[in-house]
Amino acid sequence: MLVIEANPQVRKLLRRTLDQDRRFATVDEAGDLAAAFASVAGFRVALIDLDLAGLDGRGVIAALHDRNPSPAVVVLSVTGVPYLRYAAAVEGADDFLVRPDDLPQLTDRIAQAAARRAPQRPA
Repeated sequence: MLVIEANPQVRKLLRRTLDQDRRFATVDEAGDLAAAFASVAGFRVALIDLDLAGLDGRGVIAALHDRNPSPAVVVLSVTGVPYLRYAAAVEGADDFLVRPDDLPQLTDRIAQAAARRAPQRPA
């Protein structure tokens, strides 16, 4: 899992939460670096903050979706205003969570997004 979060305190909380749940997390705060790193690594899920230095979260989502296969993308934002949710969905986000309200649902929603993106086996 690739985790991209601008806030150092939230990054620390996410690392604790995701490591507890035995998920691998790589945390980076700069969108440009994260997009470049993701292009060479095989992440199945990306958890992305929209407010990043350099390339913003929507730009990172677009860069990730240029990969084949692209990872499932879950946006984690401090605000859940409808236009941001819509814009993230248009860029290719699979889910949108508002922090701190949606943090208790975080691991379940990540698992659901990953399952939706998992390759389907022929019947």
